[in-house]
This record gives sequence, structure tokens and C-alpha cells, in this order.
Amino acid sequence: MDALFLAVAATRSAAFVAGLFLGFFAGLLATPAFLFWIARREWTAASRRARLTDQVIDRMERDEWPAPR
Repeated sequence: MDALFLAVAATRSAAFVAGLFLGFFAGLLATPAFLFWIARREWTAASRRARLTDQVIDRMERDEWPAPR
């Protein structure tokens, strides 16, 4: 009976270690794509804000200040 428990524990332990390694390598592969997605999203948002600022400045009327004396 003890041998059966040891065999089950060894099998589960091996599966656990294999799962850890697979998860680690999947994370190594997915991380660059995830970071690229975040950087792209931030760049798009910043571009949109800059474009909005340019549009607001273009719509503003220019005040004619008196010439300095």
C-alpha cells in the first residue's frame, strides 16, 4: 500500500514540476508580446492626446497684443 502512495506522489510530483517548467517557458514566450501590447496602447493614447491638443490650439483665436513700446 505504501508503494502505491509513493508511486502516486512521484507521478503527481513529476507532473507538478513539468507544469512549472511549461508555465515558466510559456511566460517567457508571452511576456514580450504582452509588453509590446502595453507599449503600443500607451503610444496610441499619447498620440491621441497630442493630436487633441494640436486641434484645440488650432481652433483658438489669436489675440492681437499691442506692440511693445
